[in-house]
Amino acid sequence: MQSAEYQFIQKKPLSSAIDPSIIKLLERSKKIFIIGDYDVFHDGTVKIINTPGHTPGHESLQLTLLHTGTVILSGDLYHTRLSYLHQQMPIFNTNREDTLTSMAHVSSTLKKTNGRLVIQHDPQDFMSLPKIPNYLN
Repeated sequence: MQSAEYQFIQKKPLSSAIDPSIIKLLERSKKIFIIGDYDVFHDGTVKIINTPGHTPGHESLQLTLLHTGTVILSGDLYHTRLSYLHQQMPIFNTNREDTLTSMAHVSSTLKKTNGRLVIQHDPQDFMSLPKIPNYLN
């Protein structure tokens, strides 16, 4: 988890969006704190991308799949396809400038890699994902 995210959820009083039971769970859990992007397997196949703005330590996930190429799972960076196309964001994001920078970073990565963006809050994006057993194609 991003160090900035952990620091954010430690602030008192807690945001109403944070479930206090999750904080207790995190306190007892083994954690690896990261700062910035992180290559999970050190081979470029799975990268945690630092995309702050929604929260200080928001992350997206970049996958490099054998048959598909680059796929980025947006997390909460975008909530709809229109928010991606028009760089719109919810008013409750913690930092507008960070969000815009994160959006630019993801857009640049998609362009460089000819990648696909999956907006997890968008039902059409979610439904368009391949289903078992076709998910490997």
